[in-house]
Amino acid sequence: MEVLELLKLVNSELEKNKSLTSIAKVLGVNESTIRKKLNKLGYKRIGNQFVLSSENTSKTTGTMSRKSTS
Repeated sequence: MEVLELLKLVNSELEKNKSLTSIAKVLGVNESTIRKKLNKLGYKRIGNQFVLSSENTSKTTGTMSRKSTS
């Protein structure tokens, strides 16, 4: 699942007052896995939404690729 798909799904379910834990259970992952993936890309949970942090607006959000080490 691409990051934007995950983000839309998680935010949609959070708007329905679902917990991140229950969303993770449906996806078959741990809550911290979702949170860490989104946080790593600059998303921050504010209330019941993950939003792109203003200090990280230049990061790409389309895919979950690794950063190059060169």
